[in-house]
Amino acid sequence: ASGPTYLAGCSEEVKKILTSPEVSWTEIEEFMAECLKLNIESEQTTDQGSGIDSAYGISKACTNAYSIYLARENPKLTINACTPGFIETDLTRPMAEANSKTPAEMGMKSPEEGASASIFLLMGNPSGSGHYYGSDCVRSPFDRYRSPGDPPYTG
Repeated sequence: ASGPTYLAGCSEEVKKILTSPEVSWTEIEEFMAECLKLNIESEQTTDQGSGIDSAYGISKACTNAYSIYLARENPKLTINACTPGFIETDLTRPMAEANSKTPAEMGMKSPEEGASASIFLLMGNPSGSGHYYGSDCVRSPFDRYRSPGDPPYTG
């Protein structure tokens, strides 16, 4: 849920661009270019309302915005985005080690568990197109985190 978590810390202007049902590729591309120009790891992006811990969050928020755009441009297709959750991988295991915890204690899921949302979007019956689904296969907002088990997002 790095995209929604990232957007939760952004200005209303950034949220409006990246969650708009009318978002354009040009708007996404211009936002990415602006972030690169400001050096996404510097304080400047925080000053412009782009949140913190930006590089990964920006990439996920822009990918989610692109799914909104693609869904609108391809109305005969069902196009949605999802998060697998916090998955135990070679990249995340060191986070657990650095905190003297096991991956399970850090809340990490197995790769097999992480595949459930993607499989649901491929083989299940998601409602609508241009939406975002949490790791529990439940519709979630693009601009803030919805914990697994919380009620579905209906906006």
